[in-house]
Amino acid sequence: MRKLLIVLALLAPIGATGQEKTAIERLYDALGLEWFIANCDQAQHIPAMALMVSAMTISGSTVHDVAATRQSVRDRINAQWPDPADACAAFAELQVSQ
Repeated sequence: MRKLLIVLALLAPIGATGQEKTAIERLYDALGLEWFIANCDQAQHIPAMALMVSAMTISGSTVHDVAATRQSVRDRINAQWPDPADACAAFAELQVSQ
């Protein structure tokens, strides 16, 4: 799971290392996890706490921020993996290698 979150964090805009994540970076992580759950058959491997934190992050964000960030996450994933199945396979491979 940690490696999956690292991959999802790579989808977020570049932030300063070693500092606490900004609200938008946390939103990128939450929406990346949302994309993963919606598109991949790996949801059973996601800890409940990660799902709850993601849901709270999305719920606590503005509608505009969520819509813009969700599209950005889709664009970044599509740029790296044009086929969602390839993205799911890459994420699944990271989970297996933990």
